[in-house]
Amino acid sequence: DISPIPTLSIVGNILLQPNAETASFLHANNIFSLSSDANILIVADSNVTAGDTANDIILGAGSAIDTNSNKAFTFAQAYPANVPRNEFMRIKGDSGNVGIGVVAPSTLLELQGGLTTVGAVMTLSTKEPTVVANDVLGRINFQAPLDTGADSDLVGASIVAIAEATFSDTVNSTSLQFQTGTSETATTKMTIDETGNVGIGT
Repeated sequence: DISPIPTLSIVGNILLQPNAETASFLHANNIFSLSSDANILIVADSNVTAGDTANDIILGAGSAIDTNSNKAFTFAQAYPANVPRNEFMRIKGDSGNVGIGVVAPSTLLELQGGLTTVGAVMTLSTKEPTVVANDVLGRINFQAPLDTGADSDLVGASIVAIAEATFSDTVNSTSLQFQTGTSETATTKMTIDETGNVGIGT
């Protein structure tokens, strides 16, 4: 490109260390962004063209050295264990399992965090700024969308948190509804209301 608008404009690909097996990195001294007018792919083990891969995608923060004061650092100095100082999420290359707070997730998604009476917490929250009765705060659906057919593709079961009144500084009245289906989208079969009473079939 003979007249680049940014500082560097490249038409084509960038290959780091084509004949070396040492680790490489891109580093910025301030905010760094990857942007695209189409999809962005983050791929581990791109040399593997069939079957499972051995390497993972790791997200985290921090390194082993102060990269702001030492501009000539190496990958080995910054990441001696080949991971960020604080690892937050890992996508396993051999299974696709996602771990948040855990490096070896045993299921498609595993969250690990908290101690003693806290444990790992997952929160479903609504973006609705003014909650009124019958608003849904969160829902967990169970479904088999790849099955062939009509009813088989519908949501078969749900657990739903529903507001039972208008929320305010002193009100967050909420019930839990347990929904199941036979040949239709799941409907409510059991409710635990805001006072703790349980209704079955009502």
